[in-house]
Amino acid sequence: MTQRFDRTLAPQAREVINVQWNVPAATGVYYLAAVTRREGDTPAVSQRTVRSVQPPAAAALAGRTIAVLGADEAVTAWCAARGARLCGVASNDLAQADAVLIWSPTRLSPAESNALATVRRYAQSGGRVVAFLDSDWDAAPVTGCTVTNMDSKADWGRRRAFPYRDATHALTKRIASEGLVRWNGLEGIVATAPLCVDAAPGAHTLYWSGNPDRPCMAAIPAGEGEVIVTSLLVRGRITRGTDAYDPSAEQVLAALLSP
Repeated sequence: MTQRFDRTLAPQAREVINVQWNVPAATGVYYLAAVTRREGDTPAVSQRTVRSVQPPAAAALAGRTIAVLGADEAVTAWCAARGARLCGVASNDLAQADAVLIWSPTRLSPAESNALATVRRYAQSGGRVVAFLDSDWDAAPVTGCTVTNMDSKADWGRRRAFPYRDATHALTKRIASEGLVRWNGLEGIVATAPLCVDAAPGAHTLYWSGNPDRPCMAAIPAGEGEVIVTSLLVRGRITRGTDAYDPSAEQVLAALLSP
């Protein structure tokens, strides 16, 4: 598939030209190239890579029951639109949940904060808990260990995330690596800060950004289940039609909450 636009400039001219083009619908890697030609010279090419990523299917979470803590309107609307049913965090409610999502720790209500021990017991009984970390949040009541964000202001190369080569967790197969690349701005980062997981027995780091000693997603065993902690920048990017919308963020969230 090729889209081409030609423009002839007068000698020594300087113009600002706005060119609109359609992102291909098919998932894949494409290229934008500006080719400047002048008689008698070799063409000069400036190129940019574009990754087209499709959002998850409308029924990506159909039949799933999700308990969301620290929710906002965006995530509750997103879960409903993907076919999920939401439930509370009381013990009898969590017994029906297929996953628990801690969306924004800074938004936890007092009742939700008091229910974190219940959430950990849910994980220990075989459930999956997914937590998007905020700085200064004590995740230990859920993870059973200390998980902190390293310096979020450091320039640590957060423009792309990679799976660890030795990672065998199912999530590394479910999350497309090409989606973890920012290509059109969006602050140019994929994660808010690298994570520091305090020697949790059996913990597995799944994704890194910047360099391999700076993980941005880890799986921490909890009894028969697990707690997934991540600093991937998903919040604020799942509402379609907004300037910050990113289909990759939707893919990541759907993968984290899927079977």
